[in-house]
Amino acid sequence: MAGSFIESDLSAVFASSDFGEADFAVTWKGCPVSGCIFDDEDVAVELGEGVGEIMHQSVITGQSAKFLGIADGDPMVVRGVNYTVKHWSDDGTGVIEIHLEVV
Repeated sequence: MAGSFIESDLSAVFASSDFGEADFAVTWKGCPVSGCIFDDEDVAVELGEGVGEIMHQSVITGQSAKFLGIADGDPMVVRGVNYTVKHWSDDGTGVIEIHLEVV
């Protein structure tokens, strides 16, 4: 469990005034979530035999405490686009990375 000082520091990192999404730009299971960073980019993936492919990857990074009970398949809306949670990773320091798939 992260200490309260870490939660305070993370709130500053994920604040919409700096790097985070605007308030109400992200909803999870129909509820607004503040303090998230959305990264939507294309990444190169090597498929073997030297063959590469560009794959689209959408990721939300935020405070773990705001996503208690998250599960694969949960609905999310980011910037008005509907997604489902493909998989997620909680690093144990109070930060969660949520990989999304467009619905």
